[in-house]
Amino acid sequence: MSDEGVSYHENRKRRVSDMSCEERETEIDAARYAELLRSATAMLRKTRIVVGHGELVWEIDVYDHPLRLAVAEVELPSEDHPVELPPFLAPCVAMEVTGVQGLSNAAIALPPAVFGIG
Repeated sequence: MSDEGVSYHENRKRRVSDMSCEERETEIDAARYAELLRSATAMLRKTRIVVGHGELVWEIDVYDHPLRLAVAEVELPSEDHPVELPPFLAPCVAMEVTGVQGLSNAAIALPPAVFGIG
């Protein structure tokens, strides 16, 4: 559900290989978000920018986090599909993070108190 440009999503991911995850993302309303937030021990807050380039769609997540982290992700039709960074993105990329466990959402999630919640 969107409210003035804000939307809430519940995400479930399961790693199926070093390069791939099965992902289920469901848009939820503010009431369901509040319910989940009450039991949260860690959370992320981010802004997502979606950009098409060629036949692929890039999702750039800019995290509200002390690490000042942004991550660009692209869904590929297959693991061996060639990836070419869009010209606007190439100068900004520091490293490939696929499979880097220390940069997973679970690893960088913070206690809700960091965001003034709880």
